[in-house]
Amino acid sequence: MSYYRAHRIAFEQLPFAFLTIVIESLAGGILYSVHHQLTQTAYLLFILPPIINLAGEAGCIYAARLSTRLHLGLVAPRIKHAFHLREAGLVTASATVCATALVIVGAPNFIATTPLLILLLAPYTAIYITLVAMILLAGLVSILAFLRGLDPDNVSIPVITTLADLVGASAILLTAFLLLS
Repeated sequence: MSYYRAHRIAFEQLPFAFLTIVIESLAGGILYSVHHQLTQTAYLLFILPPIINLAGEAGCIYAARLSTRLHLGLVAPRIKHAFHLREAGLVTASATVCATALVIVGAPNFIATTPLLILLLAPYTAIYITLVAMILLAGLVSILAFLRGLDPDNVSIPVITTLADLVGASAILLTAFLLLS
């Protein structure tokens, strides 16, 4: 049972805590660099936190399920086993339902000021870009952590939630660029 002692968890998470601070700073810098463009379309600012949250949660769920299968020996710790279509599909379906709820809740508030194309496509475009990245990164981080002798749960969760911030912010910016140009 010493495998799950608190000092090991803290020891494994500490280097990644420092890494997450750097990555979060990058995400903040990206958003700050285009804050004037983002404020022109308040809807994009409205959907940013839920998109990042959804993608982070989905990536963490995916990583946790893969970690469980690795610990139980149900899957070999190989990069080719990092992606499971069925589970990725379930995570994506769940996020699609949540993105639909976001559109239903948010669109009426911004219908007078935001083009219909942006109201309907921005949440889905941003969430799918972010979800694909998070699922792939969750699998990769979990497998690599396991191969290095680290508990994937100690590593993947902080890394995935942080990367969701960076990728989610970038996806919103990419979405804004594609839909506003």
